[in-house]
Amino acid sequence: MPHGTPDWGLKGPKSTVYGLDDMAELAVRLGSPVSYDRRGDVMFHEDFSQGLAAWTWNCTGDGCGRALDCMSAVAAPYGIKLTTGPDDGDDSWILHSMYLPQLGLIGLEASCMPTDDMGRFVLDVLFFDGVHSTRFWADYNHATGELEVPNDAFVLQVVATPGVQQVGTNSFFTFKAVMDLATPSWARLLFNDQAYDISAYAPWVVLDPSAARMEFYLVAYTAADVSVSPTIDRVVVTQNEPIGG
Repeated sequence: MPHGTPDWGLKGPKSTVYGLDDMAELAVRLGSPVSYDRRGDVMFHEDFSQGLAAWTWNCTGDGCGRALDCMSAVAAPYGIKLTTGPDDGDDSWILHSMYLPQLGLIGLEASCMPTDDMGRFVLDVLFFDGVHSTRFWADYNHATGELEVPNDAFVLQVVATPGVQQVGTNSFFTFKAVMDLATPSWARLLFNDQAYDISAYAPWVVLDPSAARMEFYLVAYTAADVSVSPTIDRVVVTQNEPIGG
């Protein structure tokens, strides 16, 4: 029986399955964590299956820390549990630092499994160009169900209200922030099935001669005098994001 491709092209009709032209879909079917918003070109992704070597971390309060979580994840085997201290405002965070890419639209995406007394879950991007540092902070406030970004005095402003998210084992929401480093300015936030244009808001910019680089923080805060331990999974950093929603 002959093998190879048909003489009329590289693809032929199949009677039982369909061919697949979309490489992003192929990657997801093969296990890629880039399954939520597939726009942009991936620079970094993390599902914590290979440990925590790519991350720096810190936290505040007694008993705070971080650890791989084998009981909760968007997809097996692991997420990362961020444990805060027991006092209102205590936090726990992880940081990934990387080279400065060509300036343009950048995205940071992560999924979070909240707990009852979690205060805020923050996507925090710092962009250093050798003269200034530009901070793109976007948070989900679990007490109010609101999304917030700071003004130029770093006072938080509500930009959208997707609502308080479900609490429970493996109840994750997904949050993505897209910003333009060239301008610099905000572009949009995505939260589960909704997209919000926040291009009218400005990031926080200060003089800072630090070496050029980018830093990506994922931060969890407690809102009560009790330690909280939300789980984070499926972190994706993209470049060349499209303009518009």
